[in-house]
Amino acid sequence: IRLTINLQTWIANGATKFYFYVNSITKEVDGIFRIYENDQNISVERVQWNLFPTEADVSDEENPNNLIHLGAQVFVWNDCILRAKGNTDYLALSDFDEIFVAFDNRTLLSALDNQLRENKNIASIMFQSTYGQTYVS
Repeated sequence: IRLTINLQTWIANGATKFYFYVNSITKEVDGIFRIYENDQNISVERVQWNLFPTEADVSDEENPNNLIHLGAQVFVWNDCILRAKGNTDYLALSDFDEIFVAFDNRTLLSALDNQLRENKNIASIMFQSTYGQTYVS
């Protein structure tokens, strides 16, 4: 449900291109991806993201996959930035549990456009973060 809510929120805010970094997924998530991949209004690109190859007998202490758990996300961000360069006007790096909300009945895209019209020297925008729960009934 969180994946669908996230995608629908981004689409409602004007997003048209999505990159998903996949190591492994369930059949259900694959099915959700397929629905969006067949939507002619958006573009969904799956990027296969594997663990580093290791020898079968490598110890846990020497296995690079055990050493970069949190740092690996930076590799994904950098890859995404390079993939999106020249293909998108804006790029948001977010997790499935992060939803951006623009106030004043605007979409996030229109809020960004407005900020850039007011100040052409903006290179990046940081958003205030708050915690909330999503309930579906």
